[in-house]
Amino acid sequence: MDLRLWPHLIDFVTAARSLGLRVWLFGSALTNSTPNDLDVLVMYSDRHTVLELRAQRRWSDLDPPLDIIAMTTDEERHYRFIAGCSAVEIS
Repeated sequence: MDLRLWPHLIDFVTAARSLGLRVWLFGSALTNSTPNDLDVLVMYSDRHTVLELRAQRRWSDLDPPLDIIAMTTDEERHYRFIAGCSAVEIS
């Protein structure tokens, strides 16, 4: 997976990390260099940080668009989302 293919994903991760958020990539972008969208999971403890991240840019209007899912640690643990989707943390 070469993140340089999607500079706006790098921008997203940089913005998220500056807010103290962790980001995982999952879905077709892990196996396809031309996915229809980029599926990302954002882990948060304060909902306002996710709202701030979403307000920074219209992430879903980019090409390919970012499809953002946000969960708390407890929600992720309950659903086991990361393991179930074979998500990869982007650092």
